[in-house]
Amino acid sequence: MPGLIVVPQADVALMRFYQDVDGLCRILERADRYTAAYAAEFLADIGGPTAADALLRCLRDPAEDRLLVAAVARCLGQLGERRAVPDLIAALHRDDWSFPPDEVIRALGDVGDPRAVQPLLDMLIPYTPQWREVLEAIVRIGDASAVPGLLAALWDLLPRADGSSGDALGTEAVRTLGRLGSPRAAGALAFLVASSAMPSGLRRAAAEALRQIDVTIASGYGRLTFAEAALSDPDQRISEAIAEVLSSTPGGLQRLRWSVSNADPAVRRSVCHGLGTEGDPEDLPALRIRLSEDANPTVRRAAAHAIARIGGHEAMAALVEALGDGEIHEDVTHALAALQPPPAARLLTLLTDGTDQQRHGAATALGLLGDRRAAPKLLGLLPDATALLVRTAAVDALGRLRHLPAATPLIGLLTDPETPGSLRARAACALGRLGAPEAEPALRAALGEPIESIRLRAAEALGMLPGSPQAVDSLAQATTDRSRDVQAAALQALGNFGATARPALRTLLATAEGWLRSDVVSLLAQCADIDDLDTLTAIAIEDDMPAGRHAVDGIARLRDPRTINALRRIVEGPEELGCRFPGDLRGAALRGLSRIDDPAAARAVLEYYMSDVGDVAHGAAREAVNTLAGRTGST
Repeated sequence: MPGLIVVPQADVALMRFYQDVDGLCRILERADRYTAAYAAEFLADIGGPTAADALLRCLRDPAEDRLLVAAVARCLGQLGERRAVPDLIAALHRDDWSFPPDEVIRALGDVGDPRAVQPLLDMLIPYTPQWREVLEAIVRIGDASAVPGLLAALWDLLPRADGSSGDALGTEAVRTLGRLGSPRAAGALAFLVASSAMPSGLRRAAAEALRQIDVTIASGYGRLTFAEAALSDPDQRISEAIAEVLSSTPGGLQRLRWSVSNADPAVRRSVCHGLGTEGDPEDLPALRIRLSEDANPTVRRAAAHAIARIGGHEAMAALVEALGDGEIHEDVTHALAALQPPPAARLLTLLTDGTDQQRHGAATALGLLGDRRAAPKLLGLLPDATALLVRTAAVDALGRLRHLPAATPLIGLLTDPETPGSLRARAACALGRLGAPEAEPALRAALGEPIESIRLRAAEALGMLPGSPQAVDSLAQATTDRSRDVQAAALQALGNFGATARPALRTLLATAEGWLRSDVVSLLAQCADIDDLDTLTAIAIEDDMPAGRHAVDGIARLRDPRTINALRRIVEGPEELGCRFPGDLRGAALRGLSRIDDPAAARAVLEYYMSDVGDVAHGAAREAVNTLAGRTGST
């Protein structure tokens, strides 16, 4: 390039800092390719006609370096510059590269101009290793004109028995058709769903794609007949998706109604799901028969949820009758809670007048509904004369309702060694939901129970309370529990206490190892103060990831000028730090420096940008310079 000059990157950063568009344009036209690429990025960040014109001139120069063309294409895509579309299309076919840079393809998608659709489709056949970028660009353009071409190409993209085409390309092409949402693709997608020769992942993608298409607009039921076979698919995601799609057309809905008594239980299950999607009261009688008489529990479960979507008095009666079905009891309970309008009055009656199964279901449903009128009756279900399944449901419901008068009886359950362990664990969980401070001593004592589930729920519950020094000490000790789950729960509970737990977290750092140490660092970083600066700096420099990254994030979160030297040390990095994930650590430190309103922090960012340490954190450095420029508002 005539008149080539080399400009320190710091000068480019200062031009961005002072919004010097003309200076950046000169750099773009005359500097070495790396510096020019950095100038291009800042021109895109500033934007405006002058910046766009300079980037266009660079893209149109046939002698321009490949690296710079790729960078400029990315920048024009960022600006959404439609004038660049013909030149970007031409760049797809430059003779000086085997494959066009990903940046050119992505830029066409970012601009979103339909003129790019056909050139992108042409890249799919013959096969291109950049097919993911091509399909994503087509989706971002979002023009329906892509559908016929993509359908035409689809058959060449599907898996072949000879292995000449893999599963991934065809599956992603199918997903692309769904994201484009055109009804013109419905027939082909229905055919693929029913094609047993296709891999299950591709068929699942086709079924999900059909869900994204409004098949009522142009396809009609006729184009979906192929998909009927998928109602019996062993993959429930496929069969349910097809049932939903069929239910959205009159013809498909009629086919579902005809198939509600099909001999295949998989078909009956799918049909119930599809009928529930529409929520038509006309389907209630057939669904009630499935709920009460079908020999297959998966069909009865599907019928229960379908009936709940229909709602109304008859639906409530059917679900109440089904509460005695032990195989599907939990599903029926949640279906009752989902009914509109909620059957609260009937459920309250069942708490006292129903069978044990009905009381269990009513208690669970009332807890899910948040109906506080149930609390007094639920308290009456706690004594040990009541069936265990009913007591369990009552405990859970009282916790969900956050009924504070329940604290005393729940503490009694937790501390009674004669109470079954499962119920004591649920009582601990409920006490946490109540947030009752008086439960803390009992929960701390429960951390020493031999039953793991009780210790686990007690640790979780303590984390929901205000957090006294005694609770902090008990939880810190529980981080050495023999159960990893209890350790994790205790540590998370300490994290919930914030600054209150800071001394305990500092102490834990001295002995914690492995995953526990990383989590301790993460929690300390979230509540750290300036007194933790030296500790976090040492971790950032000496520890492996992710503990080191957590430490840097903690320092950056302080936004204190006193952290500048520490962040600079991380950015500059000793050799051993430079060999371990420098982009992550330096990037976090640069972002932290850019958020400190101090000239020394700004100088540190600019000095890194001008340095020759490589581009491992270039994106973060660019972001940091932009942050500085945005804060100063310099012109």
